[in-house]
Amino acid sequence: MRRAWGRAVGAFLLLWASAGCTTSQGDEPEPSGPYRRVASVSTGEAPASLGLADFDQDANLDLVVANNQGATLSTFRGNGKGGFAAGGKLDAGQEPRSVAAADFDGDGFVDVAVVNQADSTLGVYSNQKDGTFSPATTVVTGKSPTFVIARDLNQDGRPDLLVTNADDDSLSVFLAAAPGGFEPRVDFDAGTNPVRAALVDLDSDGALDVVTATRVVPPTVSVLMGDGKGAFGAPTKYKASNRPGLVFPIAPQAITAGDVNGDGKQDVVVGNRGLDILDGEVWLLAGDGTGTLNPPAALPGVTVLAPAFMELVDFDGDGTLDIVEADHDPSLAAVVAAIAGSGFSVCIASGDGLGSFEHTACLPTGDYPYEVATGLLNADGKLDLVTADAGSDSVSVHLANF
Repeated sequence: MRRAWGRAVGAFLLLWASAGCTTSQGDEPEPSGPYRRVASVSTGEAPASLGLADFDQDANLDLVVANNQGATLSTFRGNGKGGFAAGGKLDAGQEPRSVAAADFDGDGFVDVAVVNQADSTLGVYSNQKDGTFSPATTVVTGKSPTFVIARDLNQDGRPDLLVTNADDDSLSVFLAAAPGGFEPRVDFDAGTNPVRAALVDLDSDGALDVVTATRVVPPTVSVLMGDGKGAFGAPTKYKASNRPGLVFPIAPQAITAGDVNGDGKQDVVVGNRGLDILDGEVWLLAGDGTGTLNPPAALPGVTVLAPAFMELVDFDGDGTLDIVEADHDPSLAAVVAAIAGSGFSVCIASGDGLGSFEHTACLPTGDYPYEVATGLLNADGKLDLVTADAGSDSVSVHLANF
């Protein structure tokens, strides 16, 4: 992610405002609906990723944010009511792009990992058992890392790290090693230009597999089957769009996985974006339970412009997966749409458990929401949301209102 588009957008907005047309993201009353925006919290420059975890063990979720253009991480302490107080800043590498939180050293406290895209490094910050963190221990990744996931890849009970490397078409796996470090990285072919990934057991063998959004034209996703020991097979590529007559090229940008259609088999949902605002699309690649994906099928009720992030989550507690999606479109058309009053938002569509969705709500955010984190921010037992708003150097906090 580069800052040039942000500066250009800012200049365009300034020119538009000076011509007599103004808009405000924070002054309008919040709409009624299933979620309400309760706060906009200032971060560092261009927040690109965020994680929720109880870092200080006070039973409240705290927040860590990767500031892509500030070379820092920001931490915030949660108050258990949906509010966050500034905690501190941590030095990161160049262009921190994605964060993951887990207890990497086994001391019972949640630590933080970040991938830094411009200098191709992974930094791990150890929790000092009070919600503050040590300086990063840094290792080299593949070229241009864009996404990191913390999961147990080899079934030893410890969280490992998986990283997508966009510029050398690979995944890097860092297996946990006692006491708190990681084994030397092992790289696997991931298909062309992987930008995001999801871990899911596609063949029900108990081992996690990887699906990657490979930013290539024509749009494809890659599947790498896991062996349960931290290794992955060669990628199998699947078509990620069945849309005929595209005017502009499109490529996958967002990916998530879960049982969308209620058949007990894990599926993949991919979001594609193109050069034109009208070219955003979402497709379901249903799993057959053996590791194979079916051809892409449309998802009724899910509409996007330029998806940057998607996640399958059961927001309403009905036992079926819903979708939250963030659009991050730097095109002139998106700027005009924002000025016209539609603003920037993340949207939720409720699933019926059979493969169809119904639009539920679009939640107002700051400029260019890039990622969404979900968790229980207060005591009502309902999932809340926090968005990383890259264009306004802030995060938006939305509490459940149903």
